Amino acid sequence: MRSHDYSIEEAAGLMQLSEDTVRRWVSKKLIGSYQLGRGWRISEDEIQNILTARHEMEQERQFAPSAA
Repeated sequence: MRSHDYSIEEAAGLMQLSEDTVRRWVSKKLIGSYQLGRGWRISEDEIQNILTARHEMEQERQFAPSAA
């Protein structure tokens, strides 16, 4: 089963980021995407990878010893 692909606007909403941030990531190739017509598409898998990585970073930050 093929995953859904999202526009930059949709991806930004799902990741709770600004559209400008997602566009910048796409232009710098920091996020996997492909061009479809005049727009860009980002796979559901790519978005899930980013959300998972963000969650893991937040968990590490939460349990890291605080600097005194």
